[in-house]
Amino acid sequence: MSAENSVYEQTYHKYLSDLAGIDIPQACQTLGLEYEDGKAVINFVGRTYTVSPQGVKNAKGLQPELGICVGLIRYLLMCPPFPPKDGGWTTFRDIKGAGPLTVYWANDVEQALSDVFAGRPQDLKTASEKLNAAPPDQDYSYDVQFQVQALSRMPMLVLFNDGDDDFPPKSTVLFRESAGTYLDPECLAILGVAVVQSLIRA
Repeated sequence: MSAENSVYEQTYHKYLSDLAGIDIPQACQTLGLEYEDGKAVINFVGRTYTVSPQGVKNAKGLQPELGICVGLIRYLLMCPPFPPKDGGWTTFRDIKGAGPLTVYWANDVEQALSDVFAGRPQDLKTASEKLNAAPPDQDYSYDVQFQVQALSRMPMLVLFNDGDDDFPPKSTVLFRESAGTYLDPECLAILGVAVVQSLIRA
């Protein structure tokens, strides 16, 4: 087991213990989630997971990768007393506490998206449709633009301009200003990577 996975494993088990101490049905109500058979049912980037103090499972009853486990439990643990106002769109770097992770976000989320879909804007549009993405709330004058529901109450805006002779391809992925209320920067980074990977797989 790598050092990173070891840390995630420890965090996962700590969070499971913490989860036993919160009102999960109330958190589900606040977050707009279903609660069935003692478990929160969470749709995460188009895939369904159940979360309870007994663990995190995917639709096949298997534990997903540890980063996803940690992010989904944290989502329940950080549930606010009531949903905040969404606010406008904001960059990852402008979220409080995101500073140490901005290079990771730039490389593993935005640059990764640009690298894979360079010269393939139509493929990105098709991938977004497979994730049930919606048109943005306004026109941002990008070659590809869509809004994807990463988690309940947590939309993300994906903007992509393909490259030309003068400029390289550029991707920008934005959160609502309320995102930092629902997840810490590390888990938001996990969310961003998951969205990019889902688009690549689609």
